[in-house]
Amino acid sequence: MATIIIVKISFDDVSRCDTSHIERALHKIEQNPERVRESQGAYTFTFEEFEDVEGLYLIPEVKCFLRKAHSQVQHLFYYLWTNPEVGNLFGFLAAHASEELISVTDGKADIHFDQSDASVDLLSILIDRLVATAKFAARMADDGLAIISRVLEPLGMDYQQVIVDQVMDALNT
Repeated sequence: MATIIIVKISFDDVSRCDTSHIERALHKIEQNPERVRESQGAYTFTFEEFEDVEGLYLIPEVKCFLRKAHSQVQHLFYYLWTNPEVGNLFGFLAAHASEELISVTDGKADIHFDQSDASVDLLSILIDRLVATAKFAARMADDGLAIISRVLEPLGMDYQQVIVDQVMDALNT
């Protein structure tokens, strides 16, 4: 397993929703496919000033930062550590979810999928980013299916399989 690289996001960058340093760093890595493969699943973010805050991924500035990071680097999941305790998938979902899909019980946030348009929109964004991740992995001679399966593990097998199937359908069209 690769060494975990913790990227400390400054309060100023979060406040300004400035992801340019992440974009530049990954662009530099992407000049060398071997280095890219070595970096797969190795990154996670911490947010200065918010490190010990409960509900980190519900803070508007953090949500903005994560939305922008995933928008600017649409294959960002390729690089993110998939350990469920770190919460990179939850951070993505919370950043993109409408308020109606998020609930907080005893200080713990959760995202509820249902048949609503908001759920469909959230899953559509997730699938789009996973397709971008799988395509990027293929360009780097890496196993995109294995990577997106690891990204989705925190959702459980039922959701994981449905989403993987939709990603595979999108890749084959």
